[in-house]
Parts: sequence; C-alpha cells; structure tokens
Amino acid sequence: MSNAQPASTNRPVTTTSANEPRETDLNAEQENRLVPPLSVTARTATNLTLTVDLSTWFVVGGQLVSPALGLKGKQFESQITENIKQSFEMFKDHDRDGHDDDGDDDDDDD
Repeated sequence: MSNAQPASTNRPVTTTSANEPRETDLNAEQENRLVPPLSVTARTATNLTLTVDLSTWFVVGGQLVSPALGLKGKQFESQITENIKQSFEMFKDHDRDGHDDDGDDDDDDD
C-alpha cells in the first residue's frame, strides 16, 4: 500500500510494507521555463512532453541501492530525493516525436 499526498498538503509520503510503515519527506515542485513561452489558447493546439526517468531514482555512486535506504533518516535519503527531483524533464513537442522542438536536441528536425 502506498499513500502519496499532493505537494500542497505538506504531508510526508508513506509506504507500508508487510512489516512496517516507511516514510519520506520528499515534497517537490518542478518549475521549468520554456523559451519561447508556451501559449495555449482555444484556437491553438499545443503539445508538451513530460518525461520521468525512473531508472535513476535508486542509483547512488553508479550502484543500484534499496529504496528503503532513501527513507527518512536513512543513509541515501538526500541522494535519492535529489535523483527523483532531477528525473523530470518537460519540453515543447509539436511533432510528438519525444524530442525537444525548441532546444538543442540533435534528433530534432525543426
């Protein structure tokens, strides 16, 4: 069982295993500036891609570690929290190809 609360509640996220409740203080917001800014109107279709790289969450020093070591007060709490924050990426994707249409993405045809 897991219980994830919206960031606005400022409550910890709690997961429960068969043996014990587990808690983390992870409470993050992600803000990205799109240049040029993204305009959304009733007459304009806009595509935005949000990616989350879950493969990086529990990797510390190049090694996969137990998620339990990222819990509140545990050995890798700060590293895993930072990994989760850094795993989110957002960009304009007008052609829906999964690549940034306005950035330095070399696979971009625009």
